[in-house]
Amino acid sequence: MAERFTFEVDSPRSAAWTIRHWADRWKDVSASVSAPDFLVTAEYLQASHRLHSFCLLEEGTPVSGRIMFVDGDGLVLACTSYLEEYRQLGVGIRLFDQSSQWATKAGYATISLGGGDAYKAQWAPQGETIWTFNIAPNHIYLAKRVAWACRKSLAAARTKFFDGPQEPTLGDT
Repeated sequence: MAERFTFEVDSPRSAAWTIRHWADRWKDVSASVSAPDFLVTAEYLQASHRLHSFCLLEEGTPVSGRIMFVDGDGLVLACTSYLEEYRQLGVGIRLFDQSSQWATKAGYATISLGGGDAYKAQWAPQGETIWTFNIAPNHIYLAKRVAWACRKSLAAARTKFFDGPQEPTLGDT
């Protein structure tokens, strides 16, 4: 079976597409997003091999993109974007996988995804690795994910409403 998506590295269109879609997605959230400045910077750095752009395409049309700066022997994520209608297909994860494989083959020692965002707290500590393998039929995997999400929601609700587990007081009896 042929791969549905093709992978493109360092094409001028992949950098431009990714930056424009990223800036458009975050325009209402961040006043610091300046697509024209980022485009000029990306073009300059890409010409001097200090920036790499990656793109996942379907029938020649970009559906997911990623920009990474070169920092010594490593890469640092600058931005990533995808078409929302492709989200359920995991195009962002697929592009992360392919760009990571490309970086390894190209000789880069590290990839930094940045920090400071609360959702990244579940990832490995900086400079370390977390390996997770899930070998199960899809229906079992999905059932495990639902159970995990329920446990996480319950824990969040307990923290929010009760500030953690509490011992009963005399007024509660």
